[in-house]
Amino acid sequence: MASPLRLVFWETTKACNLSCKHCRAVPQRALGPEELSTRQAFDLIDAIGKVSKPVMVLSGGEPLYRPDIFDIAEYGVESGFRMAMATNGTLIDERIAARVADVGISRVAISLDGAVAETHDRFRNMAGSHAKALRGIRLLRDEGVSVQINSTIAKHNVDELPRMLDLALSLGADALHLFMLVPVGCGLEIAPAQMLPADEYERVLHWFDEQAKSCPIDLKATCAPHYYRIRAQRLEEARNHGDYSEHFIAAGTRAKAAPQLLHGGGHGQHLSAMTRGCLAGTAVCFISNVGKVYPCGYLPVSAGDTQALPFSEIWNSSPVFEQLRNPDAYEGKCGVCRYESICGGCRARAYAATGNFMSEEPFCLYQPDGEPRPASARPATIRLQQV
Repeated sequence: MASPLRLVFWETTKACNLSCKHCRAVPQRALGPEELSTRQAFDLIDAIGKVSKPVMVLSGGEPLYRPDIFDIAEYGVESGFRMAMATNGTLIDERIAARVADVGISRVAISLDGAVAETHDRFRNMAGSHAKALRGIRLLRDEGVSVQINSTIAKHNVDELPRMLDLALSLGADALHLFMLVPVGCGLEIAPAQMLPADEYERVLHWFDEQAKSCPIDLKATCAPHYYRIRAQRLEEARNHGDYSEHFIAAGTRAKAAPQLLHGGGHGQHLSAMTRGCLAGTAVCFISNVGKVYPCGYLPVSAGDTQALPFSEIWNSSPVFEQLRNPDAYEGKCGVCRYESICGGCRARAYAATGNFMSEEPFCLYQPDGEPRPASARPATIRLQQV
């Protein structure tokens, strides 16, 4: 059997009212003719349910562009899934907030890419988007809906991180998740100028881990797998000094007030308790607006098409997923790193840098003691059709 499926991100549509500079997709202004119908959406949920009942995140584009989005969410809840939604928040009004609560969506993730309006609005290419997102968060909290703030971190906003955390706390959010910029989609255009250099990346993750020790909400670094290496190194150092007060499994779950809403696959784990960095193709997958399956939303290598193959066959037998689940296939320093089992390196950044998703993480400062294996000793890398 394949790895347990814990989390599915489904791009319900590419349609969106924003044109964000960093987006992994090129947005459309209207629903596309090839996007899955309501019936096909229900069938997809049924097909995934034959593998497991993971957390399913309805994303986009902007999922609220779909007139049937709450029908889909309700069907998922009734089918036994924990349904979540990822939105830019600008379209949420009182009616939509109440509908989110009525349907039973467990958590809504809203993107905030700046502590102040100017930073966020410039990145999102829409004046007033910051104020509208804040209003959406407050309306959801008024309805008792759990809210998670997602923030893409790059040079434009890294100095606002402490204020972002303060803002998340003041809004009553249950979680703040940092997404380190991945060069894909629209993000390819800004990546050379906006991506943090490796040493700054490392500094941010050390700061984030320090905040997590006492923060009353859930903090998680996403698309930052070497955060888990940093956590392990800090715990090792503490134990060398006789401090055994923390355990690695507690990473991201030290927040006493964070509700245990998003756990999947019957494992009883909070999402942030997943103690491995890159979960692409091992515990996580991404499904596009037309039903194609990818390891994650930032790695544009298709593992299969749900319109042609059963989802179970794709998840259990795709050559792409099989390779990602084989630690011996990692190349470069990732292939010899003692932290491989908890980090894995970002496969999407490796792909963006080299065209090979099994090559080493290009934004990691850590140098393993060993030397990379010779090319002749490495398994051949599968090259498959991109999006």
